Amino acid sequence: MLALAEFLILILSVYGGVGLRFINAASQRSEVEPVSTKALLFAVTMLVAMIVVGLYQRNFREGMGGMLLRVTISAFLGLTLMSVIFYAFPNTFLGRGAFGLAFGIAVIGIVLVSLAGTGAIAESR
Repeated sequence: MLALAEFLILILSVYGGVGLRFINAASQRSEVEPVSTKALLFAVTMLVAMIVVGLYQRNFREGMGGMLLRVTISAFLGLTLMSVIFYAFPNTFLGRGAFGLAFGIAVIGIVLVSLAGTGAIAESR
């Protein structure tokens, strides 16, 4: 359930980043269309990075500090992977501004959901 919530946050963060970046330049938004495929690519890439660092392990017992460390590492891994993808496939690029906003929104959203999830798990024990 947590992974699904974070997947939705990741997709919505791309739409939010693009929307904020092109809020006063709607005519330039067509340069980054279609957003849906880029949002899906971003969400899958970031989710894979979170899985690789072990954020979704069932026996995760490292508390909030460990969770924040893993989210940070996965964010940098995801940023690196997205940079490689943008370089290899230029048509997937969102632009620096839109991507930066999307990345920031995503990290904040993931941290908030992860903190809520960690707190809920701790309360259930």
